[in-house]
Amino acid sequence: MGSVVAICGTAVACLGNMTLAYTGMVIFAVGMAALLPVYQGWVLSQIPSHVHPPMNAALCIGGTVSVTIMVWLTGLAVDVNTRLPFAVAVVLMLLVVVRVARVPQRASRSDQPRP
Repeated sequence: MGSVVAICGTAVACLGNMTLAYTGMVIFAVGMAALLPVYQGWVLSQIPSHVHPPMNAALCIGGTVSVTIMVWLTGLAVDVNTRLPFAVAVVLMLLVVVRVARVPQRASRSDQPRP
């Protein structure tokens, strides 16, 4: 869901004037805010526990950097009147969504039958 909201925000940023660009980035930030903790939890569940603290910090920094870059691109797109960076971002995020959708889901402990 967060990916879809982030993609929608990026698409709104491509629509035209400065108001839409900044509105799109707010929508993008809301989508990323929902997406990053889910991704962070998934990554941390895939690695050994002794690596959790540095990886947790790296994931938080990565999330901040991604949102900062998109906000910077908003200003660039408005100033230069180009939408190519956003079109590339939409394509890349759609590829991530497709890849995640293809990954088989593991059954949770509550889904497994009791002995």
